[in-house]
Amino acid sequence: GLPQEGQDGFQLIRNVAPGSTNPGDTFEGEAEEDVGSISNVAPVASIHLILIDSLDSNSITAAENYAVNTLQLPAVNESFGGCESSNYDSSEQTLFQQAAAAGTAFFASAGDEGSSCSYSKAGEFYGVELPAAYDSVVAVGGTTLAATFNSTTHAATGVSSDVTWNTPPGVRTNCQNGSTGGGATG
Repeated sequence: GLPQEGQDGFQLIRNVAPGSTNPGDTFEGEAEEDVGSISNVAPVASIHLILIDSLDSNSITAAENYAVNTLQLPAVNESFGGCESSNYDSSEQTLFQQAAAAGTAFFASAGDEGSSCSYSKAGEFYGVELPAAYDSVVAVGGTTLAATFNSTTHAATGVSSDVTWNTPPGVRTNCQNGSTGGGATG
């Protein structure tokens, strides 16, 4: 679970993106996992959770613009994506370049389904997920880490394994085409 507000400096600020409505204090499990992971890495950070109504491209772009141009956040995490071939948007690419020039770092999921952009074998093709494929975004792949940590500093003191999500116990048990993200952009 998440740390309590104010515990060890933890602060979660819920923001509603322009054009969206506030879904309340509860949010999807993956968003909660992301906030929890970020608070573990940066325990005294103020985390802005930008709430949107749906994961459609208009809502996502509005949230990205809000993060960059209104909140002026130093770092943004996006734990979702879609195939580059069907989701590329030059205005979104321009926004990420603007963000990088202003000092905002975007981190995005490389995907949970390997390099496959289709779930059906017959129409399968390979590609890279957006927004991770944009040149101003840091692509992040998932791994399962087994480590020991210092109880005071929480720094890793030893790593026994760090396995790419491509077979159980990764996030997906049906990764048909390899690891977390991949492919060739072009």
